[in-house]
Amino acid sequence: MIKIIRTVLLSFAVMMMCVLRVSADASTDRLPDDGKLIRGQLKNGMTYMIYPHPNPAGQVNFWLQIHAGALQEEDDQRGVAHFVEHMLFNGTRDYPANKVIETYESIGLKFGKDVNAYTDYRETVYQVNMPSNNPKNLDLVMNILMNQAALATFAPEEVDAERGVVTEEWRANQGLKWRNSEARRPYLLANTRNQVREPIGLMDIVAKVTPQRLKDFYQRWYTPDNMTLMISGDISQKQAEELIQKTFASLESAPHAKKDVYMTLPVNQTRFNVIKDKENTVNSFSLFYRFPVTLVTTEADFIQQTERNMLLQLFNQRMQDRLHAGELPNTLGSMARQVSVADDYQAIFFRTAAKNENLKQAAEVLLGELARIDKDGFTQIELDNLKTSQLAYLKQAKLESDNRDARMLMSRLAMHSLDSTPVISPDLRYQLAEQLWQNITLKTLHDQWKALRSTQDRFFEQIVTDKMKKPLSEKQVLTLEKQLENAPVKTYIPRPTELTLSKENSPAGTISTQKSLSDSLTEMTLSNGAKVLLVKPDDAASKRMQILAYINRGALSFPASQSTLVALADKAASGSGLGRLTASELKQWNAKHATTLSSTVDNRSTLISVSVSATDPEAGFELMNQRFLAPNVNAEVLELMKQSQKNVISTLNLRPEDQFVQSVYQARYDDPRTHLANDAQFASLTQTEALHIARQLLADPKSVTFIISSNLSQDDLTPFIEQWLAGIPEVKENVLPPITPLKLSLKNQTIKQDDNREPVAQVVEYRNYKTDNKLNEPTRLALEAWNFALARDLRVNVREQASGVYSVRSKVLTWPDYDYTGYTVSFSCEPARAQSLLDLVHRVTEQRQNKGITQSELDEFKTITMRSLQMQKQNTAQTARLLMQSYALYGSPVLYLEAEQALKALTVDDVNKIAAKYFATQESQINGMLLPKGGK
Repeated sequence: MIKIIRTVLLSFAVMMMCVLRVSADASTDRLPDDGKLIRGQLKNGMTYMIYPHPNPAGQVNFWLQIHAGALQEEDDQRGVAHFVEHMLFNGTRDYPANKVIETYESIGLKFGKDVNAYTDYRETVYQVNMPSNNPKNLDLVMNILMNQAALATFAPEEVDAERGVVTEEWRANQGLKWRNSEARRPYLLANTRNQVREPIGLMDIVAKVTPQRLKDFYQRWYTPDNMTLMISGDISQKQAEELIQKTFASLESAPHAKKDVYMTLPVNQTRFNVIKDKENTVNSFSLFYRFPVTLVTTEADFIQQTERNMLLQLFNQRMQDRLHAGELPNTLGSMARQVSVADDYQAIFFRTAAKNENLKQAAEVLLGELARIDKDGFTQIELDNLKTSQLAYLKQAKLESDNRDARMLMSRLAMHSLDSTPVISPDLRYQLAEQLWQNITLKTLHDQWKALRSTQDRFFEQIVTDKMKKPLSEKQVLTLEKQLENAPVKTYIPRPTELTLSKENSPAGTISTQKSLSDSLTEMTLSNGAKVLLVKPDDAASKRMQILAYINRGALSFPASQSTLVALADKAASGSGLGRLTASELKQWNAKHATTLSSTVDNRSTLISVSVSATDPEAGFELMNQRFLAPNVNAEVLELMKQSQKNVISTLNLRPEDQFVQSVYQARYDDPRTHLANDAQFASLTQTEALHIARQLLADPKSVTFIISSNLSQDDLTPFIEQWLAGIPEVKENVLPPITPLKLSLKNQTIKQDDNREPVAQVVEYRNYKTDNKLNEPTRLALEAWNFALARDLRVNVREQASGVYSVRSKVLTWPDYDYTGYTVSFSCEPARAQSLLDLVHRVTEQRQNKGITQSELDEFKTITMRSLQMQKQNTAQTARLLMQSYALYGSPVLYLEAEQALKALTVDDVNKIAAKYFATQESQINGMLLPKGGK
């Protein structure tokens, strides 16, 4: 291997980016770690990080981080780091063959959800999330991790079996996104080791690499002094340290090989990249700047990182405001973002998407705004609004730090472990912002902006459709940039902000009836006909409140001429502000009140979700009220969304995968509402019509179930319910009928497309079975248990033994308003093996139908499902979601009230009888296969 150690001669501009502006109030001392974090090191050199955290209760996370990834591979090992990761689930001394996965499953952990791993450029990480209340299971999991760390076997037969799985993982990820990324790599990753060490590796090497070469990498880098074990969750420091000492202290010290230092050499010139692909649907113009990474270890670093982040947010907010104001008629939007380049380098890029083929206009918009900021910078109003919003978010994060999910903390710990940077607590982050942001002014931001814009290591990128005859030439781009730099600019004047939300008000209503359904669940009926469910999550310490509005009206409540546009109208309303506020102002209002609002529409229902701090509950109720009474639709936002959707539809024939999915979807139903919107339908969706549709969805309070998940008392919540929910009026002229279900197609059909541009086959199969039984929770659980056992069969037989796929998915489809049950299976694979693997799936499925489920399989299903239910009930938001899912399935709180008891009562005989009955009469089958051109 060639050792790459370079002396970096930085340009003046890049040096400017590296110089920290240290104010009198900014210390250069290292920032302290979060006080809850415990760091330690064993005598053999292994480090550990422990972060005791109460949420979720009774759960703990283990991450074993190996400080080696693709960057440590030699030339004949490209892909070996990732291959080794796979092999550590395929044989260790104490867990031969597939015993690692089987053992995890035997204690109720699900591979892919509770147990997983990943390989990146400089790390490989093994992850486990599990209950913390069983010491024997904790010991078992730690022993598995120790086996993976030091006792892998690399049996030749297991290596050969896994080659196909790794290859199919590579194959499954081929597509437009991958091709565009590959076309960008020589520019974004120029002069980096990353450019020639993609973690997935080279398939030629994967196909031939020997078990010994895998073992060479493993023995060289999987050593105690090159590992960090991270533990976060509901576990004490004492218990965690005892587990670590007991399991890992006995590993012999074996220093890993010295790591080469791969430094990035700047490319101090402007480059030009054009990415043209038949499947690109939008033309876009971008400008990338590359510069050294700033790791946040001091207050000075904190300021610099904050200023860069603020520049991006200020740019994005301004461009969104301009778009909504109708100032950017020829673009689909503009944005700025920061991306990683290498260990020591990062990049910021600015991008604008064109509404049509005129890429020059999009380039003028982007380069013109950059030139205006060069001259004028940002405004005080913009900066003040941003600081106020961000401080509000940071304050709320500090107040709710105990409510963070421990699983979300793990990736942060891993990042800080790699970079040896302090883990900053939410409390300290807020304190730093309060103390240091006063030093961030328009001038300091403009200085940071000028340093960025002076960076010579930059490249322009155009992503263009196949229709684009001539992208902008290098000369055109540089000429345009120079012209706009020298042209007079109009000073940007932001709209003054007045954060008053409510536009329309309704009189207060009353609670007509109420009854207690359980100790933690109360059902109410309001005077306007709406239902309310008050539920207390099991986490009594939660400081968040979730308010959901579940409406049993969706796209299928509309006629075919409108149904394909309903979700589009709702998205336009969601992106257009609310009440008196524009989208930008609503963002600030939400930050001030620590609220979030989202809305989704599917075929069968509409869901509005509000999250709010329990210290200011009325803000959440007001937000929900205004979503019903005063939605907005911005004309520019609507046109933007319509154009994006039109682009997708008009180029469907260029995207074989999308075309295939749509063809299979339409084949499943004999219903015009599954067809894509046409030009006439798009033309009919005016601003007025989109607002009308958005209001129609919410016009009938009797179709609404409000779900309020909170630790506040009913007495505390009643005034807000009566003021903001009970008074929402019925708009009789807008009331929609209930949904009319899609009509299932009961014809046998075969869909075969031979136009995939990737070296991969997509296979899907749907089966419909006649049933006379009304769906209930015991039946649903029995069918889920049967599929749980089948899914394992498919994984073992099709993925591991046949080495034919990376992932095979199966699912039982149950519909409360159909007389049919469905079953579907899907996978991607090598084209030549598509039919043989589908035949294997059929054999495995038939064997499972004949065999039925066993007691041990049912016990494992019960353990996993019960854990999932109990975790949902601990979390404020997930408790509300559980009730929402229950109403979607049954129109009642069955899932919340009865699921645990139904699960406990489920027997092997129940599962096998129900499965046999439901899968007895097959009515129809749809087979779909997408193959490369000329595939068979």
